[in-house]
Amino acid sequence: MEKRMEKESANRIRKVEYLRILAMFAVIVNHVNVAALHIFDYSEVMADAYVSYGMHVLSRFAVPCFFSISGYLMLATGYQVSIKKLVEKSIWKYGMCILVFGTGFAWMELVFDERCLSLVQFPEAFDAMLRGKTWDHMWFLYEYLGLLFLLPVIKIFWEHATEKEKLFILISGFLLTSVGSVFSLGIRYPLNGYGICFLFGGYLHDLESRKRYIKKMVPICMGIGASVLMLVLAYFEHYYGSDIADVLLDDTSIPVLALSASLCILFLLNSDTQTVPKSVQFVSRNSFGVYLYHMVWINVLYKVIKLNPFSFSTLGMLLCIFLVIGSTFLFSVTAACLSKKIPFVKMLV
Repeated sequence: MEKRMEKESANRIRKVEYLRILAMFAVIVNHVNVAALHIFDYSEVMADAYVSYGMHVLSRFAVPCFFSISGYLMLATGYQVSIKKLVEKSIWKYGMCILVFGTGFAWMELVFDERCLSLVQFPEAFDAMLRGKTWDHMWFLYEYLGLLFLLPVIKIFWEHATEKEKLFILISGFLLTSVGSVFSLGIRYPLNGYGICFLFGGYLHDLESRKRYIKKMVPICMGIGASVLMLVLAYFEHYYGSDIADVLLDDTSIPVLALSASLCILFLLNSDTQTVPKSVQFVSRNSFGVYLYHMVWINVLYKVIKLNPFSFSTLGMLLCIFLVIGSTFLFSVTAACLSKKIPFVKMLV
């Protein structure tokens, strides 16, 4: 019995590793493209910019996937949550990450803007960190930290709720957050779209534990349909500035959540067992460090080296984007590995 449970646990971890790595790469793709669109002028190459914007839009599934992965692991039956463990290991870690890296990144932005380094900038950087005004990618930690404070209550509900009650929460939450945002409904749901993704991950774990799988063609068709819709919406938003298209491309919008859900189902809700290569395990172990450091290298390449993808031909633009993505990944993995040799920092990455 114990061996069977260990085997199932290992299988869940393997599946999570592959999905985590995919989401990690999607985060890099997202920020490489959105940063280029924000920093450089592309008015003369709108078609090329649309290609970049399309990559940005299609990679928005990453954050909902990360929340679903957390729900899949934390809402599992065998996962024990104690206030002491939660505070000492999770809340402390992510709180310190916000304090250290959030302040550091806000300070770096001041250095980029003012072209100088001064201790006078530190209070301003610290204040920006407290208000969540640091580099954009750090918002995920603020959101995730808030969810962790609710985890004990969510866990109690999840362990005692029936399947119908769980489905009711998921469906009503989806309707009032994702669908509701399209029509600007005044009703406010206690959990936002990311909280619903967290619960969805837990629901997938429930289905897997009962061996209730979904045919692969269902999430595949759903993912393809969502991707096509996102590209069409991106076209109208990019060329015509459509407000409704912009709303439908938010991280917790209907098509983005559909794409995220399709990937979570494909990766997490299946009975396949396979051995994970050591290289995959290595990347997965350093994925959080990659998340923390990747914006450093994107900003260096764009703001310091002035590597402008839109200054090249269409093929050159694509090659430049892929070069920035690859370089950002390699530099971030290296930084994450080196950080694990630094006494205090290694506890954060």
